[in-house]
Amino acid sequence: MHGDNMSNNRPMMLAAALSVLDKQLAGPVDDDVRLAVRDGRRFWKTYYTGELTTEALRAIRAEPAKAIRMLRQALQMSPQITLQTAAFRIKRKVGRHVQRLLGAR
Repeated sequence: MHGDNMSNNRPMMLAAALSVLDKQLAGPVDDDVRLAVRDGRRFWKTYYTGELTTEALRAIRAEPAKAIRMLRQALQMSPQITLQTAAFRIKRKVGRHVQRLLGAR
């Protein structure tokens, strides 16, 4: 979102974003606020987990140990989003590779 202006510590950034959202639930709140907080939590979990998973997949060849640590962090943040992001990225990469192979014939 902000590139170099944001911290690369995605788990920390997610924790901070969720903390801010949770503070909105202090005291009496109506259903609109609850829904907004729920949607905000979903948005930030998807964003930071997806970013971390994508970065881990890019690093897997050059820095496999780092990539594994990053994937482990992403799984702790949101297993579902990590697996969805990884499956999407891998499927897209395999599809491109197959197209190149078929185009070479």
